Amino acid sequence: MRLHCEKNRSTSYPYPGLCFPPAAPVAGTLLCLAILFLFAASAGACSIKLTLEEDAPANYAVGDTLVVVNTMMFTHGNCLVDIRDTQYKTNGIEILGATAWKEIKSRPRIMQRKLKIVLTGAAEGDVMIKAYRICDIRGGEVSLVLIPAKAPQGKE
Repeated sequence: MRLHCEKNRSTSYPYPGLCFPPAAPVAGTLLCLAILFLFAASAGACSIKLTLEEDAPANYAVGDTLVVVNTMMFTHGNCLVDIRDTQYKTNGIEILGATAWKEIKSRPRIMQRKLKIVLTGAAEGDVMIKAYRICDIRGGEVSLVLIPAKAPQGKE
């Protein structure tokens, strides 16, 4: 394969003086398409995380009050869904209150809020809280399942 370089100022290549093989325009186009595809594939849903506050007890029971930390990282910088449109679904949990959203980091944009909850117990299914966002791109959701400790037999 012959290169077109400063030493070889061939005019058969559209850009004489550049050191590219004749297949470079095709390879460059394929490389650009591959990079574009990777960026498009990584522009997925918002990253949502639910955790218990660090000082939460290791064991908890129905009636206990806990603080859940909701952290949101936006994967696309221009999200059209307002942060206040984050919704919650619970089973066996009552949300007593929540803080306002606070920006933790600007690039990538990370927001956080705390929710004060009380475990009420679930008649069916897991005791859980689910945070989700609905948008045209992909949205996002996450659940935090809590397993309350059972009371010892005979002590209910």
